[in-house]
Amino acid sequence: RPLEYKFEIPVKITPLKQTYALTDTIWIETNQTDRKLFDLLTNTLVTMDTGYIYFGAAFNQFGTRVVNPPDGFCDVITPAGVNIGRNLGQFGTGIAIEYGCGQPDYKVRIGLLPHYRGTFSVNSGQQLLLQQCPGQTRRYYAEVNFKYEGADLGLNIFNSLSSNDQGGKDGRKFYRDKIAAREYFVFRVN
Repeated sequence: RPLEYKFEIPVKITPLKQTYALTDTIWIETNQTDRKLFDLLTNTLVTMDTGYIYFGAAFNQFGTRVVNPPDGFCDVITPAGVNIGRNLGQFGTGIAIEYGCGQPDYKVRIGLLPHYRGTFSVNSGQQLLLQQCPGQTRRYYAEVNFKYEGADLGLNIFNSLSSNDQGGKDGRKFYRDKIAAREYFVFRVN
């Protein structure tokens, strides 16, 4: 069945900087203060009051042969607490939470507290499906995309990496496209 809706949700990064300290928390937040989502197919706001959304972050380091350390690249702060539901994958630290059911809005905030110095990226996931809340019979055929707000999402930092750390020609194109599409945020931790 074709998609009925293709929603785009803006994500605010605070503070938005190119370089963070190990003591800084990077906050990513959806700023949906009600149950209306912007639909790219119709170019309108649509009320979606019986669904929930998965929102999260993948925190990865640039470089060759980089693996996620045993304690993760970062701590994750969610409404449930610190590191509750954190995923320590082979190559990165992640979190995915569902929110929306029983809430008056689609607003949620996640904090990322880096553990290591280096150059990193954060992405919030794309083309996720809107899910129905428990007890609801309406099935959604809707895609949810997250787009970072802010003028500087770290393209210059990415461009300063060696070709090898960028992932060669294919990696360079992939990351530049994702940064330009506002789906990836690149920064340094000192």
